This record gives sequence, C-alpha cells and structure tokens, in this order.
Amino acid sequence: MWYTPLNGTGKPSAEFTFAQRMAPPRLLGRWTLARGLVFVLTAIMVLSTSKIWALPNSTTRPATTQPVGGGGTGNDKLKMPEDTRLPVPPARELARANDELQAYYVKKYPLDTNLAEYKFYMTLFRHYVSGNGGRHRPVMCYAAMMAIVKLAPLQLDSNTTFETIAALAKKYKVHEYRMIAEASQRMVRLGGMSVSTATTLAGQLVTYTGKAIKSVHFKSAERLARMGLTLAEAVGNEPDEKELIPMLADARLAAPLSGKFEQAKKRLALHPNAPAANTTAGLFLVCFTTHRMQADRHLLLSGDPKLVSIAKTDKESLTSGKVPGSAMIALAHQWLAISKEHVYRRFRQPIRKLAKRTASTALQSIDSDILRALRNDQYNRAQSLFHDAIAITTQLNIAGFSRRISRWQSTSRRLASLRNSYRKAIKAMNNGKSNGSDYLTIGEYLCFGTGRWKDGLPYLRRSKNGRIKQAATTDAREPKSAPAQKALGDMWWRISNKYKGIERYNIRLRAIHWYDLALKRLHGSALTAVIYRKLTLKHEAF
Repeated sequence: MWYTPLNGTGKPSAEFTFAQRMAPPRLLGRWTLARGLVFVLTAIMVLSTSKIWALPNSTTRPATTQPVGGGGTGNDKLKMPEDTRLPVPPARELARANDELQAYYVKKYPLDTNLAEYKFYMTLFRHYVSGNGGRHRPVMCYAAMMAIVKLAPLQLDSNTTFETIAALAKKYKVHEYRMIAEASQRMVRLGGMSVSTATTLAGQLVTYTGKAIKSVHFKSAERLARMGLTLAEAVGNEPDEKELIPMLADARLAAPLSGKFEQAKKRLALHPNAPAANTTAGLFLVCFTTHRMQADRHLLLSGDPKLVSIAKTDKESLTSGKVPGSAMIALAHQWLAISKEHVYRRFRQPIRKLAKRTASTALQSIDSDILRALRNDQYNRAQSLFHDAIAITTQLNIAGFSRRISRWQSTSRRLASLRNSYRKAIKAMNNGKSNGSDYLTIGEYLCFGTGRWKDGLPYLRRSKNGRIKQAATTDAREPKSAPAQKALGDMWWRISNKYKGIERYNIRLRAIHWYDLALKRLHGSALTAVIYRKLTLKHEAF
C-alpha cells in the first residue's frame, strides 16, 4: 500500500502530533481526571446550546439568506460531486510493481515475441480486469492495467484496450477519454490495419466521442472524432461519417470554452454563489451538455435577470413535463436576444446554436398549439403564433422550413379572410338580412377554420351546399351503427378534397372522429381503407 500516516516531510502529521499533545498524562489522579472530564463535558454542552457557537449537529441553524449571486434561494447552493476513486500511485511504488511484472514476464515467456506479449497482457487482463486479482494490491493492479494499455494497441486489440481503460478509470483518478484518444492514435499510426479492423475501430470511436461529449471532455472528443472521421473516410463508411461530422463541429465549438468551464468549477468549489462562475458554468452546461437541471441551478445564481427568468421557465418545464411549442419559441427568442449582448460574446455562437435547436424543436409542435387556440376561440393568439413561428424561422435561418413558412403564411391569410367574411355574415344575420351563403360562411369558419363543430353544425345544416348540408344533418343525428358512422366519415372525407390547408385538415379530423367510433366493428376492405386514411392524416399537416 502507498498510503502512510506521515506527511510530505516524513514527519508525523499535524493531527497526530496534536492528539499526542492533548493526551492526558498518566500520572494524574483519578479525582483530578474525573473533574477534568466533567468540566470538558459541561463546556461542550454549554457551547452546543449557545447562539454564539453552534456545533454542526446542533438544532440551531443560521437564518437562510439570499445568495450573493441573486435569483435563487438558500437551497440552490451547489455542491461539487466528490471523486471517491483512488489516486494514481507514486512513481517509486509503481517502479517496484513494474519490476515485478517484468520479472514475471521474463520468467514466464523467455522469448520476446508478439505472441508472448499477447499471452502476457491477456493473462493480466483475465486476472486484474475480468477477475478481482488486484483487490488487495492496488499498486500492482494499476501497473498491470497500464501494461495492458501499452501492449494491446500494438496488437490492434481495441476491445481489450478500451475495456481496460474503462476499468482503470472506474477505479483510479485518470482521464479516461484522453487515454482512449492516445491509445487510438497509437493504433492508427501503426498502419497496416485491415478494412474490418478499421471499420470496427471507427464505430468504437463514434461511441466514445459521444460519451466524451456527454462527459464534458471536449478536447478528447475532438481528437476522437477526428481519428474516427479519418478511418470512416478511408473505408467508405458513410453512416459513421454522418454521425461524426456534427460531433466534431460541437467539440470544436466547445473545446476553447472548456478551459473557462474548468476554471469556473474550481472557483465554485471555494465560492458556490459566485455570480460570474455560475454564469460561465450554467451557459457552458446548457449549450454543450444535456445536464439541464444542473445548468438551471447555476443560472439561477448568475445574477442576470434574463438568465434567471430563462432558468425558472426551463425548471418549470422540466417538472411539469411537456412544454407547449409557443413557450419554446418564446424561449428561443430570449436566447437569441442574449446572444446579441456583448457580455456573453464568448458564448455568442453556442447560444445562437442553442436558440436554433430550441426553435426547431418548438416548430415541430406549433401546429397543435395553433389548432388549440382556434378551438378555444383565441383567433388573435393563433395569428400571433403564426407570426412568431415565421419570425424565429427567418431570423435563425432554420433549414427545412421554407415550405412550412409558405403554408403558415397562406393559412394565416385564409383565416383572416374567413374571419372577415364570418363577421360580415354575423352582422347580416343580426340585421335580419342573412341567406344560405351567410350560413355557409359562418359554418365554414366555425367548423372548418377553427374546429368548433358543436357551434358550427347548426349553420351548416341551413346552408345551400347540398353535400355539406347532408353531411351536417347526418352528423347532428349522431348515427350509432358502424356502417352509418363509416359512411358519414366518407362523406366528410370527400368534402375535404375540395378544400386546402387548415380547412381540409379540420374536416378530415371530423371524418377520423367517426371512423374511430366505427373502427372496432369494421372488417375487411372497409377496415383497411379506414386505417389507411388515419395513417395519411397522421403524417399530414395543415
């Protein structure tokens, strides 16, 4: 064992010397010793109940105060996770262990060949990595694992190498992904690698690059991604290339800022509520990792009202579950505004990328928010959702949404036109000048435009359009038999073919409503047609 009760000077530690000095002399009489113990116990009891000096286990607690950083409570104080792994053994102890391993190798394998090296490190692997051979000899275990890490790459044995490094990093305080990058580099430099070996190694590097990014080791992730991309290009492995290219971009973006993050962590270990360190740590975590809760705790202590507001919103979304698309678009707008501030110029590009990622996720679900607003008769909110979606997509240059932007614009204009016609028809009806076309206009807006079928069906029944009038009349009767329900769904589906955008979508939703009621009692071709139409609508958007 390399552990010793001595300090670095070779003398007993300060605590040990202090304990010797404080030990009671053996020549004291029993009465004197008893009086001394009573005095000490009395003093401890008085001090533990005192308001001036409360022991850690005392029930007296100091009042909770607002942290220096602001924006949080006393419960937001962060604690750095403790590393319980063993330290790397001293060089002197390691030299002895290496001498012992070398003596074993010379005795067991007199001929120094590649096969002998392979058998040697596989014996060490089975004993120290797969088995539990180094439980009582931590120095020898470390030396044996390091020997495997040096010898296995020379045989292009990536599986044994990476498994040993993982076991080593789990037990000792070593940098796992840096060691993986160094071992991979040794294998790549050897040359003469077969296609199958290169393909296997490239796939492993994809996996470890992702793990390194999640573990916030971006410099090692950049090295791993670069080597993996080189191997994937050499063997023509396109799937690995597609995975590694964005990983390499993320690692290159984060690597210059990882040093600032490490400095912030060291600062927070001494001053957990430091605003600048919390700001740096929070922005780094939220931009480059998936540790959102930890990032929110840092941002709450940043002292910046904008970052505190974002952290509170994000914290609520994590606890409540699914977040509406409108809230995420608002969050993307906030991140975009922060990226333009000079104070956060170091994080400008990552924050803008975060805003883009947030907006892209939000735009996938914005259609359902628009429909919900229209069904609740919130026309102005629906229109503002359209404008916000178009604005954030244009500002961030989000690719793949050009068609949706044009569709949102046309749908917004169509809704505005329907709304104006609806108001005119309502005014005419109130003045007693309404006709069949006015009833159709009102019904189209309520049913087809906003999906409020209960309010709009009475108007459609009085319209002059024969097909719509027949379907609305049948719908109001609420048929109970499966054939009648399917027939009503077919009627609405045929009517939807003459409309576009949100009107066609709402009409088809009504058809699916009747199809669902009849689904359990349908068979054969009728059932197949209904399922096909349901799948069609599932992948369709207005």
